[in-house]
Amino acid sequence: MTRSRRSKKVIQQTEKNLIFIGVGVFVLLVAVVFFGAKLLVGFSLLVEKKDADANTSIANEELLTPPILDDTFSATNEASLSLSGFSESGKTVSLYRNGSKIKTADIHSDRSFIFKNISLEKGSNSFKARTMASNEKESKFSEDLSITYSTTSPSLSIDFPTENETYHKDNNPLKVRGKTDQSVDVTVNSFRAIVSSDGSYSYNLSLQSGDNTITVEAVDEAGNKTQKQIKVSYSE
Repeated sequence: MTRSRRSKKVIQQTEKNLIFIGVGVFVLLVAVVFFGAKLLVGFSLLVEKKDADANTSIANEELLTPPILDDTFSATNEASLSLSGFSESGKTVSLYRNGSKIKTADIHSDRSFIFKNISLEKGSNSFKARTMASNEKESKFSEDLSITYSTTSPSLSIDFPTENETYHKDNNPLKVRGKTDQSVDVTVNSFRAIVSSDGSYSYNLSLQSGDNTITVEAVDEAGNKTQKQIKVSYSE
């Protein structure tokens, strides 16, 4: 009898627990459906806002096209220079040298701009620019423009002919040859010589009877010059 009552009591307690668990699950499901939907909508709106902001930023960036710097020369022996260019959009253009912003110029009505009196650093100078609109939005950078500043004159030797030597008919024309640096132009008596990739040069020079002055000049990309002169004689 006692065992039967005890079993009945356990069954009743189990039923109560099941009912309690069922109610709890139902409340939890309602909360998830109600609040979860709000959270999902809120998250969706947040993502859409971020996408819209990103698209707006991309659109603004695409509207501001990068400026174009005029590529007029790649080397100079002048300590300062001017750089010009063109921009299809924007109000001003900012100029950067070796990664640092150094100047700002207005864009003219014809879409051109110019930066004046730009000081150069010895060696390689890397320039790039970007357009800025009136709302301070900026474009991407332009293509890099590299300019080398050098005041060092190129090396130059005259290996043949020999100073004060006399040459005869079998040496006319006379093959003047020597050595300079790479990427250097050489002239012999103002005539352009052939220069190899290693800096070796040569030129066949016609000699006149008597004394002949041979002037060799080497000019590098920056405009630095080295000149050498020798005298030879020619006798038939």
